Amino acid sequence: MARLEANLRAGAAYDAEAWRRECLEFTLAWARGRERFPTEAAGDAVAVSVRLFAKYEKAAALGGPPLL
Repeated sequence: MARLEANLRAGAAYDAEAWRRECLEFTLAWARGRERFPTEAAGDAVAVSVRLFAKYEKAAALGGPPLL
């Protein structure tokens, strides 16, 4: 998205092919990564869910009524 924003600010044409290459590079780097992630939950899942719901509720509703 940074590339699109920069193009829009500069009034330049959007280079979709460059975006595709960057996206592919990012995806491949992520897929080839060897980071270790926890396999068991930690923290308060309900509190995190409530916080994320509050943060993204309006965007998820897409102009519709609130979910709660």
